[in-house]
Amino acid sequence: MIQKPLEWKETGKIPTLEEIETLIMETLSNMQTKHLAYSGGIDSTLLLYYLKEIRSEVCTYTIASSTNHPDMIHALSVVNELDNVYPNFYIPDPKVININKCEEDYPGDEALRLFYNWVSNFASEIISGDGIDEYNCGYYPHMNNPNEETYREYLGKLVPEHLIPLDKYSGNVCVYLPYITTPLINIWERIPLMDKIDNQNRKKIVTLLAERVGVPEHIINRRKYGFCSSLENIGEISHEKIKC
Repeated sequence: MIQKPLEWKETGKIPTLEEIETLIMETLSNMQTKHLAYSGGIDSTLLLYYLKEIRSEVCTYTIASSTNHPDMIHALSVVNELDNVYPNFYIPDPKVININKCEEDYPGDEALRLFYNWVSNFASEIISGDGIDEYNCGYYPHMNNPNEETYREYLGKLVPEHLIPLDKYSGNVCVYLPYITTPLINIWERIPLMDKIDNQNRKKIVTLLAERVGVPEHIINRRKYGFCSSLENIGEISHEKIKC
């Protein structure tokens, strides 16, 4: 009789959408906070819809360069339609942005510093959706080259280019990353690459999850910019330059 691991029958089994959804909900339930970093994109909106199911209220936090930034527009369009969701928005002064820039920064580091310094005025803990793009093929290069090499390349960038700066610049704010807890990483790794990405569609599994809970179509289909572009003038950024 097999004693360990208890989940041995799940080995190699492709997870169902129901199993993924249940695990995300369980993970969020164990993260005792109502605060959410919210970009108005599909990943954070999916977390918002799940959080609404398990919290009496949710507080969202959005940073953008202006009221015309896509993150601001899409975030407002969602939170204005939901009950018991309390949004907070931050548009930093351009002078403050310039002061916070450093030569050694990865793209978006100045936004991280400003965002978490601002959040610390309201919350000591927050949930963020980092990591799901790497595990579910959310970048445009994934779609251009939907293969194992691209998948592993972006996984390799997750810690040095995203998580280490996040750990450094979030300061005293405790950040919870539900999408990359060990049980969910194990789930993501069991999903075949062809079920995550093809030449026409990025992160297909995330899209299916979002459709299940009723995330608005305009959020599911919006162009991805990423946190690294939150303080940029999107009108001046070409599609080819968007790497985040």
